[in-house]
Amino acid sequence: MSRSRTISRTKTKVQQLAAQSYDRFLSGVKERIRIAQIKAVLAANAELILHYWEIGRDILANQHRQGWGAKVIDRLSAGLQQAFPKLGGYSVRNLKYMRAFAKAWPDRSIVQQLAAQIPWMHNCLLLDRVKDESIRSFYIQNTIQHGWARSVLAAQIDTKLHARQGAGAYQLFSHPASAPVRSSSGNAEGSQHFPFRPVGSFLFNFDQGNAFLELRAGSVGASIMS
Repeated sequence: MSRSRTISRTKTKVQQLAAQSYDRFLSGVKERIRIAQIKAVLAANAELILHYWEIGRDILANQHRQGWGAKVIDRLSAGLQQAFPKLGGYSVRNLKYMRAFAKAWPDRSIVQQLAAQIPWMHNCLLLDRVKDESIRSFYIQNTIQHGWARSVLAAQIDTKLHARQGAGAYQLFSHPASAPVRSSSGNAEGSQHFPFRPVGSFLFNFDQGNAFLELRAGSVGASIMS
Protein backbone atom coordinates (compact mmCIF):
# COMPACT_ATOMS: atom_id res chain seq x y z
CA MET A 1 0.00 0.00 0.00
CA SER A 2 2.84 2.33 0.91
CA ARG A 3 4.65 1.59 -2.36
CA SER A 4 1.48 2.26 -4.37
CA ARG A 5 1.04 5.58 -2.59
CA THR A 6 4.67 6.52 -3.35
CA ILE A 7 4.24 5.69 -7.05
CA SER A 8 1.08 7.76 -7.17
CA ARG A 9 2.80 10.75 -5.57
CA THR A 10 5.72 10.46 -7.99
CA LYS A 11 3.33 10.41 -10.94
CA THR A 12 1.52 13.45 -9.63
CA LYS A 13 4.78 15.34 -9.18
CA VAL A 14 5.92 14.48 -12.71
CA GLN A 15 2.59 15.66 -14.10
CA GLN A 16 2.84 18.92 -12.15
CA LEU A 17 6.37 19.55 -13.43
CA ALA A 18 5.25 18.82 -16.99
CA ALA A 19 2.32 21.25 -16.62
CA GLN A 20 4.63 23.95 -15.25
CA SER A 21 7.06 23.39 -18.12
CA TYR A 22 4.23 23.74 -20.65
CA ASP A 23 2.93 26.90 -18.96
CA ARG A 24 6.40 28.47 -19.23
CA PHE A 25 6.62 27.46 -22.88
CA LEU A 26 3.18 28.92 -23.62
CA SER A 27 4.04 32.18 -21.85
CA GLY A 28 7.23 32.48 -23.89
CA VAL A 29 5.41 31.95 -27.18
CA LYS A 30 2.72 34.48 -26.24
CA GLU A 31 5.39 37.04 -25.35
CA ARG A 32 7.11 36.55 -28.70
CA ILE A 33 3.79 37.01 -30.50
CA ARG A 34 3.13 40.26 -28.62
CA ILE A 35 6.57 41.59 -29.47
CA ALA A 36 6.15 40.59 -33.13
CA GLN A 37 2.84 42.50 -33.19
CA ILE A 38 4.50 45.59 -31.77
CA LYS A 39 7.35 45.40 -34.27
CA ALA A 40 4.85 45.12 -37.12
CA VAL A 41 2.81 48.11 -35.94
CA LEU A 42 5.86 50.31 -35.37
CA ALA A 43 7.38 49.35 -38.72
CA ALA A 44 4.10 50.05 -40.53
CA ASN A 45 3.77 53.41 -38.79
CA ALA A 46 7.32 54.44 -39.72
CA GLU A 47 6.74 53.40 -43.33
CA LEU A 48 3.52 55.42 -43.48
CA ILE A 49 5.16 58.55 -42.03
CA LEU A 50 8.04 58.32 -44.53
CA HIS A 51 5.56 57.79 -47.35
CA TYR A 52 3.68 60.94 -46.35
CA TRP A 53 6.96 62.85 -46.05
CA GLU A 54 8.02 61.79 -49.55
CA ILE A 55 4.70 62.94 -51.02
CA GLY A 56 5.03 66.27 -49.21
CA ARG A 57 8.62 66.66 -50.43
CA ASP A 58 7.58 65.97 -54.03
CA ILE A 59 4.72 68.48 -53.82
CA LEU A 60 7.11 71.14 -52.55
CA ALA A 61 9.74 70.33 -55.19
CA ASN A 62 7.26 70.44 -58.07
CA GLN A 63 5.62 73.63 -56.83
CA HIS A 64 9.08 75.19 -56.81
CA ARG A 65 10.26 73.82 -60.19
CA GLN A 66 7.01 73.86 -62.12
CA GLY A 67 5.46 76.91 -60.54
CA TRP A 68 2.40 74.95 -59.49
CA GLY A 69 -0.02 76.87 -57.32
CA ALA A 70 -1.85 75.71 -54.19
CA LYS A 71 -4.69 74.28 -56.30
CA VAL A 72 -2.47 71.41 -57.39
CA ILE A 73 -3.19 69.78 -54.03
CA ASP A 74 -6.91 69.79 -54.78
CA ARG A 75 -6.25 68.17 -58.17
CA LEU A 76 -3.86 65.64 -56.67
CA SER A 77 -6.34 64.67 -53.97
CA ALA A 78 -9.14 64.20 -56.52
CA GLY A 79 -6.87 62.16 -58.78
CA LEU A 80 -5.68 59.88 -55.99
CA GLN A 81 -9.17 59.34 -54.59
CA GLN A 82 -10.45 58.53 -58.06
CA ALA A 83 -7.64 56.03 -58.63
CA PHE A 84 -7.87 54.55 -55.11
CA PRO A 85 -11.47 55.08 -53.91
CA LYS A 86 -11.10 52.70 -50.96
CA LEU A 87 -7.82 54.16 -49.78
CA GLY A 88 -7.94 56.83 -47.08
CA GLY A 89 -5.33 59.41 -46.12
CA TYR A 90 -5.20 61.50 -49.30
CA SER A 91 -7.70 64.23 -48.58
CA VAL A 92 -6.83 67.83 -49.42
CA ARG A 93 -6.33 68.53 -45.73
CA ASN A 94 -3.98 65.59 -45.23
CA LEU A 95 -1.97 66.39 -48.36
CA LYS A 96 -1.47 69.91 -47.03
CA TYR A 97 -0.20 68.39 -43.80
CA MET A 98 2.22 66.25 -45.84
CA ARG A 99 3.58 69.36 -47.55
CA ALA A 100 3.89 71.19 -44.23
CA PHE A 101 5.53 68.10 -42.69
CA ALA A 102 8.18 67.94 -45.42
CA LYS A 103 8.81 71.66 -45.12
CA ALA A 104 9.14 71.45 -41.33
CA TRP A 105 11.47 68.42 -41.53
CA PRO A 106 13.62 68.76 -44.69
CA ASP A 107 16.12 66.12 -43.56
CA ARG A 108 14.84 62.59 -44.28
CA SER A 109 17.22 60.98 -41.80
CA ILE A 110 15.79 63.08 -38.96
CA VAL A 111 12.27 62.13 -40.02
CA GLN A 112 13.21 58.46 -40.05
CA GLN A 113 14.85 58.51 -36.64
CA LEU A 114 12.50 60.91 -34.87
CA ALA A 115 9.17 61.96 -36.40
CA ALA A 116 8.50 58.52 -37.91
CA GLN A 117 8.54 57.03 -34.40
CA ILE A 118 5.25 58.65 -33.38
CA PRO A 119 1.79 58.46 -34.96
CA TRP A 120 0.83 60.74 -37.84
CA MET A 121 -1.81 62.65 -35.89
CA HIS A 122 0.77 63.45 -33.20
CA ASN A 123 2.93 64.94 -35.95
CA CYS A 124 0.00 66.95 -37.29
CA LEU A 125 -0.66 68.33 -33.83
CA LEU A 126 2.97 69.41 -33.54
CA LEU A 127 2.85 71.07 -36.96
CA ASP A 128 -0.18 73.09 -35.84
CA ARG A 129 1.12 74.04 -32.40
CA VAL A 130 4.94 74.14 -32.50
CA LYS A 131 6.90 76.06 -35.13
CA ASP A 132 10.40 75.78 -33.66
CA GLU A 133 12.23 72.64 -34.80
CA SER A 134 14.18 72.12 -31.59
CA ILE A 135 11.02 72.44 -29.49
CA ARG A 136 9.20 69.99 -31.77
CA SER A 137 12.11 67.61 -31.27
CA PHE A 138 11.74 68.00 -27.51
CA TYR A 139 8.06 67.05 -27.59
CA ILE A 140 8.65 64.12 -29.94
CA GLN A 141 11.41 62.74 -27.74
CA ASN A 142 9.18 63.02 -24.68
CA THR A 143 6.29 61.38 -26.54
CA ILE A 144 8.60 58.51 -27.45
CA GLN A 145 10.01 58.25 -23.94
CA HIS A 146 6.75 58.46 -22.01
CA GLY A 147 4.26 57.01 -24.49
CA TRP A 148 2.04 60.12 -24.51
CA ALA A 149 -1.37 59.88 -26.09
CA ARG A 150 -2.26 62.76 -28.41
CA SER A 151 -4.39 64.44 -25.73
CA VAL A 152 -1.49 64.30 -23.27
CA LEU A 153 0.88 65.75 -25.87
CA ALA A 154 -1.58 68.58 -26.51
CA ALA A 155 -1.83 69.32 -22.79
CA GLN A 156 1.95 69.39 -22.41
CA ILE A 157 2.23 71.82 -25.32
CA ASP A 158 -0.54 74.02 -23.92
CA THR A 159 1.19 74.21 -20.56
CA LYS A 160 4.58 74.89 -22.24
CA LEU A 161 6.47 71.97 -20.77
CA HIS A 162 9.57 72.94 -22.76
CA ALA A 163 9.67 76.36 -21.08
CA ARG A 164 9.10 74.88 -17.64
CA GLN A 165 12.04 72.52 -18.09
CA GLY A 166 14.37 75.18 -19.48
CA ALA A 167 16.12 75.74 -22.79
CA GLY A 168 18.68 73.01 -22.14
CA ALA A 169 15.94 70.39 -22.14
CA TYR A 170 15.16 70.79 -25.83
CA GLN A 171 18.43 70.76 -27.69
CA LEU A 172 17.99 69.67 -31.31
CA PHE A 173 17.56 65.92 -31.71
CA SER A 174 20.64 63.72 -31.80
CA HIS A 175 19.41 60.21 -30.90
CA PRO A 176 15.86 59.14 -30.04
CA ALA A 177 15.09 57.77 -26.61
CA SER A 178 14.56 54.04 -26.64
CA ALA A 179 14.05 51.24 -24.20
CA PRO A 180 13.87 47.47 -24.53
CA VAL A 181 10.45 45.87 -24.31
CA ARG A 182 10.57 43.59 -21.32
CA SER A 183 8.82 40.31 -20.89
CA SER A 184 6.30 39.68 -18.16
CA SER A 185 9.13 38.19 -16.13
CA GLY A 186 10.92 41.54 -16.27
CA ASN A 187 13.74 40.36 -18.53
CA ALA A 188 14.68 42.35 -21.61
CA GLU A 189 13.83 40.50 -24.80
CA GLY A 190 17.37 40.19 -26.13
CA SER A 191 18.11 42.94 -28.62
CA GLN A 192 14.45 43.84 -29.18
CA HIS A 193 14.50 47.60 -28.74
CA PHE A 194 11.52 49.81 -29.45
CA PRO A 195 11.22 53.61 -29.46
CA PHE A 196 8.64 53.57 -26.67
CA ARG A 197 9.04 52.91 -22.99
CA PRO A 198 6.61 50.23 -21.76
CA VAL A 199 3.84 52.60 -20.73
CA GLY A 200 1.08 54.36 -22.61
CA SER A 201 -0.96 53.60 -25.69
CA PHE A 202 -1.28 54.86 -29.24
CA LEU A 203 -3.87 54.61 -31.98
CA PHE A 204 -2.01 54.41 -35.28
CA ASN A 205 -4.07 55.47 -38.28
CA PHE A 206 -3.45 53.49 -41.44
CA ASP A 207 -5.02 53.61 -44.88
CA GLN A 208 -7.43 50.72 -44.36
CA GLY A 209 -7.94 50.68 -40.64
CA ASN A 210 -6.30 51.39 -37.33
CA ALA A 211 -3.75 49.64 -35.19
CA PHE A 212 -3.92 50.11 -31.44
CA LEU A 213 -0.63 49.70 -29.67
CA GLU A 214 -0.65 49.42 -25.91
CA LEU A 215 2.46 49.23 -23.78
CA ARG A 216 2.25 48.75 -20.04
CA ALA A 217 4.70 47.71 -17.39
CA GLY A 218 4.96 43.94 -17.67
CA SER A 219 2.48 43.72 -20.54
CA VAL A 220 2.72 44.61 -24.20
CA GLY A 221 0.28 44.07 -27.02
CA ALA A 222 -1.07 45.29 -30.31
CA SER A 223 -4.21 44.68 -32.28
CA ILE A 224 -5.34 45.58 -35.79
CA MET A 225 -8.81 47.05 -36.10
CA SER A 226 -10.68 47.60 -39.36
